[in-house]
Amino acid sequence: MRGALIGGIEDRNAAASLAAVAREALEPEALQDWEDVLSGADLLEIAARVTVPTLYVNVADDEVIPLAAGQALVNRMAQATLITVAGRSPMDVWRDRAGVQRMTSFLAQHFGVDADVQRAQRQERKSRVVHPTGLSEREADVLRLLAAGKSNQQIADDLFISLNTVSHHLRNIFGKIGAANRTQAASFAHQHGLTTDSRPDRRPIDVPTKPHVRVV
Repeated sequence: MRGALIGGIEDRNAAASLAAVAREALEPEALQDWEDVLSGADLLEIAARVTVPTLYVNVADDEVIPLAAGQALVNRMAQATLITVAGRSPMDVWRDRAGVQRMTSFLAQHFGVDADVQRAQRQERKSRVVHPTGLSEREADVLRLLAAGKSNQQIADDLFISLNTVSHHLRNIFGKIGAANRTQAASFAHQHGLTTDSRPDRRPIDVPTKPHVRVV
């Protein structure tokens, strides 16, 4: 859908946009199916056929997909909910705590796992580690790996995040702890016991599945 929106809601060549970003990720048959759908039908017409609960998340100042395009899709869906978060990139969605909580609530409500999710959230709050100088858990993770001598690329690989996100976290970390360089940051980590992961083990939630539920 994102590939189609990049091409424009009324652009019948939108399949090319999707193909450009998905060719390496999809099997040839699946890619052809998407190209056929997007080149042979209007995206808004497809949206109008979606009757299951649907969540659409858009950053307010998306540099690629305007909010109006997402709103147009949502308006055509019978049970669609639009969540807007501040930012310019889709990555900003995951930095918005309130937005993530709304997404969690939506999934819990419509997949019938309210109790499981709420229990996990309560446990997460209880087990949350308070780090010195207000570092978030993710920032503490980045600092711990930096103190272990890992490069930005190695940190990104270990945490499954982008290099840009690593750089973003490092800027925040340096500002919070008053470090001018990586050596000072590593020294801070050692002095404050942040060289090991002190968080409790996290086990996945056993979420019941519903074969008849479709996610769009």
